[in-house]
Amino acid sequence: MAKIDWTSDLIVTLIENYEMHPCLYDPKHKFYSNKHAKNDAIQKITEAVALKNPKFTAEDVKKKIMNIRSQFSHENNKVQSSLKSGMGTDLVYEPSVWWYEKLLFLVPHVKNRKSKTTLDSMEIETDVENSQTSEETEETSDMSSASILHDTYSKRQKKRKLNRDETSDPIMVETIQTLKSLENRFNRPQTTLSKTEIDIYAEYIASELKEIHDEEILMDAKHAINNIIYNIKKNCLKLKQLKKIDFLDKV
Repeated sequence: MAKIDWTSDLIVTLIENYEMHPCLYDPKHKFYSNKHAKNDAIQKITEAVALKNPKFTAEDVKKKIMNIRSQFSHENNKVQSSLKSGMGTDLVYEPSVWWYEKLLFLVPHVKNRKSKTTLDSMEIETDVENSQTSEETEETSDMSSASILHDTYSKRQKKRKLNRDETSDPIMVETIQTLKSLENRFNRPQTTLSKTEIDIYAEYIASELKEIHDEEILMDAKHAINNIIYNIKKNCLKLKQLKKIDFLDKV
């Protein structure tokens, strides 16, 4: 059997699509224990990877996810140790894998946990404390570590070339900004780093757009989405103004 060649581009595609399916790595996700949901997620990731190399199978994808999770956990332990040693952020351990920063979304789910991933269902068995107090303390620690790591590596990211797909398309940038604006409007107080429903829906829309490979059709789709969001926000503003006028009339 020929050796699978995971190029940098394929690894980035794998990680980006992996992040879109929290049921594969977030123990608190409602579908985390659903084998069918996990298999479906793996299949979607495989389809995304296969667009660039049709030779890849779901089994290849699962093995690679296991591999990068294992490497990430190993590197993350070293980073955490350097943080606990009291070193300044500039002296924090530099991971040896180039894609470490792209997997920082895993920090809340791997820190201080012993994980075992199975090939058949991608289930991750996690050893956690039974007491609620211990769990809350661990979550707080995870959030703090994630924040520190984000600040530390975001400085390094600024020195690197930005992803061309994320910066060269003004329509995509506008769409993302609009969705983020909606999230800020309807955002609920969060006690953990888990994603909101709008985050998940935005990722779903992004994954659907990625399946459109005709540039003109893709531009039309993004334009239509922007128009729908614009019209809804405009109607909400009008409704708000009408309610204000109605209130003043009653005073």
